[in-house]
Amino acid sequence: MGETPTPPLASKLAGAGRPSRSNGTKPPDQWAAWFATEFWPRYPRKVAKQAAMKAWTKLKPRQPDRVKSAAELILTMLEKRKSDEWAGRDSDKIPHAATFLNREAFDAGEVLAGLEKS
Repeated sequence: MGETPTPPLASKLAGAGRPSRSNGTKPPDQWAAWFATEFWPRYPRKVAKQAAMKAWTKLKPRQPDRVKSAAELILTMLEKRKSDEWAGRDSDKIPHAATFLNREAFDAGEVLAGLEKS
């Protein structure tokens, strides 16, 4: 007497009140994928990966259709630095990836801003 009924087990397991996806996963993050598959493998100094990912995340375009253009711009700037400024340098004389990304954000600010607006 006076006990409240418990909801059926199925509704507890289904996460009642939360939106669900058919397969239970988040949609893939293209920006993070570009970091993992394109930027990080190409970067010559493999230190402070978490800091680099944080700097990369700050550069993410707001419009999903601009992700590829922005990522390709950053990768182009990386390849230019590798062939010009960093050629022949010891890896400890190359800036950390986060430093590179934070600096390039200023250099490419107008281009990235243009990608945001168009």
